[in-house]
Amino acid sequence: MRLALLPILVLTAGCAGSHAYAPAAEAFPSGEEAAKPRSVDEAALEWAEEALEDGRPVEAAWIADSLVSIWAPVSGLDEGTIRRLARLHMELAEDARAAVLLAAVPGRPGGRTLSLLREATSRLSQEELEGIVPLADHSGRVLAVVLAELAYALAQAGQTDSAMIVARRVVEGDAEREERRTAGRVLDGKVEANGTPAKIGLILPGTGRFAAVGAQLLEGALLAVAERRRLAPDLEVELVVVDDSSRTDIGADLLRELEEGGVVGVVGPIRSEALLAVAGARRSAGLVIVSPTASEDAGLPFNSYSLWQRERRDTEAAVRLAEWMTSELRLTRFGILYPHSADVGSLQAFQETVEESGGVLIGAFPYDSDSTTFEAPISALGQLEPEGVLVLADNPRTVLQIAPQLVYYGLRSKIISGGANWSDPEVVRRLDPSYADFRLVATYLDRVNPGTGWMRFKNSYEAEYRKALPDNMFVALGYDATGLILQHLPRRGLARPGGVARGIHRLQDYLGATGTLSYDRRTGTLARRVEVKMLLEHRLRDPDVDSILAWAEQTKRLEEYLEELEEEREKAKEEAEERRRRERLRTDPPGDEPPRAPEGGTS
Repeated sequence: MRLALLPILVLTAGCAGSHAYAPAAEAFPSGEEAAKPRSVDEAALEWAEEALEDGRPVEAAWIADSLVSIWAPVSGLDEGTIRRLARLHMELAEDARAAVLLAAVPGRPGGRTLSLLREATSRLSQEELEGIVPLADHSGRVLAVVLAELAYALAQAGQTDSAMIVARRVVEGDAEREERRTAGRVLDGKVEANGTPAKIGLILPGTGRFAAVGAQLLEGALLAVAERRRLAPDLEVELVVVDDSSRTDIGADLLRELEEGGVVGVVGPIRSEALLAVAGARRSAGLVIVSPTASEDAGLPFNSYSLWQRERRDTEAAVRLAEWMTSELRLTRFGILYPHSADVGSLQAFQETVEESGGVLIGAFPYDSDSTTFEAPISALGQLEPEGVLVLADNPRTVLQIAPQLVYYGLRSKIISGGANWSDPEVVRRLDPSYADFRLVATYLDRVNPGTGWMRFKNSYEAEYRKALPDNMFVALGYDATGLILQHLPRRGLARPGGVARGIHRLQDYLGATGTLSYDRRTGTLARRVEVKMLLEHRLRDPDVDSILAWAEQTKRLEEYLEELEEEREKAKEEAEERRRRERLRTDPPGDEPPRAPEGGTS
């Protein structure tokens, strides 16, 4: 793998907290200007160091990345400042980027720079070291540091011939005493091959009230490892499973045991409070922890993640729908129907996005999910004549109940949109096309169409375990949490501390069972890609603007025709009633009525 400096977005004010700082972006100088000694923006570097010290690593990482993007390509950087920037990256588990910075120091770097480079390279995988070799060939001392560590890594991996070749390059070159000593150990056969497999720890409930959840998560983890072994037969992986007994107070102790055992990543625990405790107990901030089911991911320590993210997914879906309907369909008047249990954040996010695009939210009406009729809120919203409507639902059953009533009570021709529950397989299969077609859905997961990540996972599970996949997300979440760690194990050589963390920091479009995941540098979290789909003929399809607008116009004309037809029927009914009244008057005039008995007596 060739390691190169990745282009990084420059931090914008406010994106990483109230104290965010952005170094000014400028074009890279060239020629004589590039040869002049330059220094990293001291204010930005100090701000990043303070952010890390104050417990804001995500903000520190943003600034550090921006500084690398802007300044690292410039020759003649101040060596002392480069060491500060490299140290900052190392404390953020970005040892590979630190090594790139230190390896690029021009001239004959000093002892402190070489010492820091040794520390950084000692944490890198064989693949990462191989990528740095071309960047270090300008200086014999620098190259010797990288090659000595590479020779040691090759020897540990049992690649003796390659290790010998690299070690000879070290002793024959301009190497310091320490690198000569390391290379000599390799040449003398004193570095034992380490056949230890990469260990992944799992902190799951094997007993207690959540034991059933733990069992399903473990099935997903085992499936992920089985698939990985089929793709890479030489990869040695061991799952180390520990039981937290469905408790939240022993996870920290279990984490320390796993860390002492040399795990490269941890899956679990399943609850938010336990995840916070476990992440806080790490000795190394570079050890990645991925909880499949913790309900919160905001405010988690650096390099700890949750895959559940329910409230955030609902908000992202609402925002995506608002963006799509305003930009693609050019709608401006919107309404919302939502259950009493809906997250307020998603409602506010939808309104804000609509208003930022020049639209207006004309009404939002709650409904009771346990009710059998939703006439009142639907009719009230229909009277306001919205163009687009967001219909939030707390589960697929509610979608099946409310969708037909949207047609009956006044929203027949309106463009209806909804979140992930509208894409549930039960809804897609069972909802009649007259109530479903051309409805927009913002979803992170397609569990209907063939060829998706979910369907591939489902088929693999049922083939592996010879049984139907459970009707929940637990197995898939365990599969994805483990798969994320497996994805970032080195293809060659041994896994080293921090390698998984560095891989996740560069994660883009990981196609998992539960959606497409990417690393969000703004928040330091994992984010699922939310896509807008269209329901049509019991399938989820890519939305087509022309067909949606044509359907809306055709349905509007149909609605107008039905209204005219209803008015004609009412008019015909009134006319028939009037004819019957006149007929009664003609055959039974008022004067022919029999006399009545006087009140209060008898006739």
